Amino acid sequence: MKVFKLIFLLLLISPALLSALEFISEHIDNYAKNMILIPYSDLFFQVSGREINYDNSISIIIYTDEEQINYQTQTMLKFTLKPEVLDNLLPISYTKEYYPLQFEMELEPGEYQLYISILDNASGRKKELRESFIFPNTSKTVGFLFFKVRIDEFAFIIKDQRYLLSKYDSIQMLQHLTFQPDSTRIVINIKDSEDQIIVGDIEELHELLDHETEVSLEVENYNGERKYISFPIYPNVAYFYQQKYNPRDQLAQLRYIINQNEYQYFRSLPENLLQNAINDYWRSMDPDPYTPENVYQETFYQRVRYADNNYEIRRYLPGWRTDRGRIYIMYGEPDQIVSDVFPIGREPSITWYYYSLNRVFIFYDLRGYGNYELKDKWMD
Repeated sequence: MKVFKLIFLLLLISPALLSALEFISEHIDNYAKNMILIPYSDLFFQVSGREINYDNSISIIIYTDEEQINYQTQTMLKFTLKPEVLDNLLPISYTKEYYPLQFEMELEPGEYQLYISILDNASGRKKELRESFIFPNTSKTVGFLFFKVRIDEFAFIIKDQRYLLSKYDSIQMLQHLTFQPDSTRIVINIKDSEDQIIVGDIEELHELLDHETEVSLEVENYNGERKYISFPIYPNVAYFYQQKYNPRDQLAQLRYIINQNEYQYFRSLPENLLQNAINDYWRSMDPDPYTPENVYQETFYQRVRYADNNYEIRRYLPGWRTDRGRIYIMYGEPDQIVSDVFPIGREPSITWYYYSLNRVFIFYDLRGYGNYELKDKWMD
């Protein structure tokens, strides 16, 4: 199994893996309040000297299973990142940050399909994402809380609490509420002490605290005699993954890459301890624990998501539980795919070739409804 983990780590450098674009939809006041978090690494750019120029068209379509379009829009993202801005970003790596794109619409509760495309207006190159989502029936009074900051033309969502203590041209709280607050205050709790700092403006933080101070933060909104407390979300791939999959599903996915002893240990844990144990496992596998990102964990999560979006057997089997999903999660994008889906006198098949690993997987549509399976389930 250690050999396999080494292979998995080597495969992380595969250029075929795309970054994870995230979609958040909240039911607020009978509206769908939506935000798309686009990794800068998914945006197209051109370099002019040391300047980085972005000129992208973002198309968004929301439609039903019957392909009835409920919403569509197109947004232009055109801006320039200047060298003096990028030079002052340490320790922030701009390519790993999320650009936030917000929109709202009327939407009935139910299951929908989301289509997003990113078009490079300069070259015509294009990236696409299709996935399903459920718009909830229950309306929320207080939505998720994010922090958006801007330095010159560089705007992004804070995904590490430590970054709040830096100086920005502007910092903004993004949160949907069903009411207009009478007042808002920000409470900063100093870790390992009972000290608190209360401010009315988030931009005061960097003046009051230094980067070495460990804090937790909450926002209090007052409406009449009621107080609503919100805790900020610092989004990353792992956060969204754990919002979508419960701990038992996470363990079933993790089973693809851990050994039998590890699996039996996790399986023996009660539900209330399983998530923490899985988090501890990923921390132990972090190749660089001094950075916010865990490349091993994030690549695994991105593969699970890709498998779900591309190999799902609708209303029967999630993509990560299919044989193609399992192999993709374990080994990533094949070097070559050969499809024989309309043969005469035999089952349709799809063959994946991993030349660098000297492996070949042949999937057959044994039942005739598009679920391509390995005849020997654990031949890998």
